[in-house]
Amino acid sequence: GGSNRRSGGGGRGGGGGIPFDFASLQPSPSVNEAKRWLKQAWSDCVAMRILKSELYQSQVSCQVIFLAHEVSEKALKAGMYKLVGLNPSSLVNHELHCHAQAICSQRPGRFVSLINIASKMSSYYVKSRFPNQHPLYDAPVDVYNESHAITAAEYAEMVIKFIDEVVNED
Repeated sequence: GGSNRRSGGGGRGGGGGIPFDFASLQPSPSVNEAKRWLKQAWSDCVAMRILKSELYQSQVSCQVIFLAHEVSEKALKAGMYKLVGLNPSSLVNHELHCHAQAICSQRPGRFVSLINIASKMSSYYVKSRFPNQHPLYDAPVDVYNESHAITAAEYAEMVIKFIDEVVNED
């Protein structure tokens, strides 16, 4: 008798191996993690407000817009941690509308405008930072103006206040 072992058998040896715990992949809510993410979102909000106060003296509109996205993303992830938890793929997802939809699915009817705001901010993540996202010779600093920055900052303020209520409710 030769060996009946097949190649690619998983390298576990024996027949049983260690059973994989699929439940470990399921996210679970965490108030502490939600508060940690919200704390960072508020810190980013302070930085956004400081830059926003310099809009008319400096060309920082695209930086305000990027920070508005950061505030919103971290706040929405805080909301996700509070309501359902976050799995690794959601953690690296920067699409605000995905997080907003997940939050709204947990609180039907309550946060409908959150999806709308998140959708309007979706293009800011990459386009507010990288010149190759715009026609030749234009950089984000050329494309975005004070009006864009003020609108983005207002949206971010709405998102973080909304999520602050969610994270801090009983």
